[in-house]
Amino acid sequence: MNKEKATILCIDDEEMIRMTIGDFLEDSGYTVIKAENGKIGLKLFREKTPDLILVDLRMPEVEGLEVLSTVVNESPETPVIVVSGTGVLQDAVEALRSGAWNYLTKPIEDMAVLEFAVKNALEKAALIRETRYYKEHLEEIVRQRTRELEEANKQLRQAQKMEAIGTLAGGIAHDFNNTLGAIIGYAQLTIYKLPGDSPFRHYLDQILNASYRAKDLVYQILMFSRRTEQEKKPVRISSVIKEDLKMLRAVIPSTIDIREHIESDTGTVEADPTQIHQVLMNLCTNAAHAMEEKGGVLEICLANTQLNDHETVQHPDLTPGKYLKLSVKDTGYGILPDMTERVFDPYFTTKEQGEGTGLGLAVVHGIVKSHEGAVTVTSNPGKGTVFDVYFPRAEEAEEISKPRSDDRLSRGNESILFVDDDNVLAYMGKKALEHLGYQVESRTNSVDSLNFFRKNPHRFDIVITDLTMPNMTGEKLAGEIMKIRPDIPVILCTGYSEHITKEKAETIGIRKLLIKPLELNDLARTIRDVLEDS
Repeated sequence: MNKEKATILCIDDEEMIRMTIGDFLEDSGYTVIKAENGKIGLKLFREKTPDLILVDLRMPEVEGLEVLSTVVNESPETPVIVVSGTGVLQDAVEALRSGAWNYLTKPIEDMAVLEFAVKNALEKAALIRETRYYKEHLEEIVRQRTRELEEANKQLRQAQKMEAIGTLAGGIAHDFNNTLGAIIGYAQLTIYKLPGDSPFRHYLDQILNASYRAKDLVYQILMFSRRTEQEKKPVRISSVIKEDLKMLRAVIPSTIDIREHIESDTGTVEADPTQIHQVLMNLCTNAAHAMEEKGGVLEICLANTQLNDHETVQHPDLTPGKYLKLSVKDTGYGILPDMTERVFDPYFTTKEQGEGTGLGLAVVHGIVKSHEGAVTVTSNPGKGTVFDVYFPRAEEAEEISKPRSDDRLSRGNESILFVDDDNVLAYMGKKALEHLGYQVESRTNSVDSLNFFRKNPHRFDIVITDLTMPNMTGEKLAGEIMKIRPDIPVILCTGYSEHITKEKAETIGIRKLLIKPLELNDLARTIRDVLEDS
C-alpha cells in the first residue's frame, strides 16, 4: 500500500506524544487521525476505518488492551502497533499475545524505528489482503471450473446416451427394414398378380401405405441419430402439418384443443421432409407438455410472408424475400424472460429431471438453420408461448412425389446374382425380379456367393447385394467380385448408410447405393439404369 494513501489512527492520552508522532507521520506522507483516549479512538476506528492504529496502553476510560482486543475482533486485518511507556516486559508480552503487530516503547528516540514499524505493518497487511483476495478468487475459479466440469460431464453423459441410441437405432433399422422390405415386396407382388378389379387390392394398398409410414418413421429415427444424409426436395409443409396432426391427436391429451390455420396456396419449400416432420413434432410436443396439467389450446398456423430489409434486421440469419411462416402457439405456463434466450441451447430444459433431454429445441434450431431459415420464440409467463419458424419459399416448382406403385415396371431378361443373408428377403427378391423377367440366382451367404461367382464369372450381368452380412460384408463381397470381373455392375443395399456413403460407394466401384426397404419400382428402374450405363 502506498503510504500517501494510508490513514493512521494515533490514540494516546498525552497531547505532546500525539503531536510529535502525528507531525512526523504526516511529514512522511501519511494521513493521521488523533484521539486522546480509547473511547474516542474506537469511535474514530469505526467511522474512519484507518489502515493502521497506534495505541498507548495506559489511558483513561478505555485502556489500550481493550482497544486492541476490539480491533482484532472487528477487523483482524487492521494492523495495531502498541506504543507504551510502561517499560514492563509483561505488558509487551500480553499486547503481542492479544494481537498487536508490534510493540514500541516511549519515548521513541529514533523516529526511523517508528517509520519502519509502520511501513512493515502496512506491507504485511497488504500482503494478507492480497492473499485473501487471491484465495477467494481462486476458490471462485475452482467453483466455476467445477460447475463447468459438472456441466461437461452432464453433456458427455447425454452424448453417450445419444450415441447408444444411435447405435441401437442402426441395429433396429437394419432388422426392421428387412421386415418392412418383405411386407412391401410381397404386398406389391400380390397386387401385380391380382386382377385390376379385385377388392383385395384396396386392402393391400392400405398395407403398403402403413409400411411406407413405418419406413419414414425408421428414416426419422436414423436421421435423428445422424445416420442418414439430408436429402432436400420441394416439400409442401401444409401436407406435413395435416399428416402430423393425425398422429398428434392420437397422443396428445383430450384436454388440449388442437386448432390449425393454414393459408391456401402456401406453395413449397426446399427441404428434407423428414426433418420438417421433426421440427413440427418437437414444437408441438413441447407445447403439449406446457399444457399437460391444466389443458389449453395448441394452435398451428402456416402463412405466406414477405420480409423486407427492415424486417430482416430482427432476423440476421434471413435475407429479404418470400418465406413460409410456421407458428406453433400454446396457452401453457410460458417461459421466463431470462430463459427465452437459452431455450435453443443443447441440453437446456425447463422440464423436471427425467422428463426431457434438453435436445428437442436445439435440434429444431439446427434443422431450421440448415434450411437457411430462422426460428424465434416469444413468451408471456402464465399465458403461453409462440414459436415462429421461417422457411425460404421455393420458386414455383412442383413438389416431387416419389411413386409408390407403378404398373409400368421396368423389365428385362438379364441374369442377376441376388445376395441377402435374410432368407425371406432373398426369396422375395428372387420372386420379384423373376416377375420382372430376369433370371435370378438367390444366395443367403456372402462367402458362398463369392465362391459361386468365382466358378461362374460370366454367368451374371449384374450383382445386387446387401451390405450388412456375417463373415463378409456386401462392400467386401463387391470388391472381391470386381477383382474377378472389373466390368460387372454392382448395386449395394443397406438399411442405413453410416458406414458407407454414395460417394464412398462410387469410389470403390459400386454403381448404385439403395436404401432399404426396397420398393419394386425403384429397384426395377435402378437395375435398368445401371445396366444401360454399363
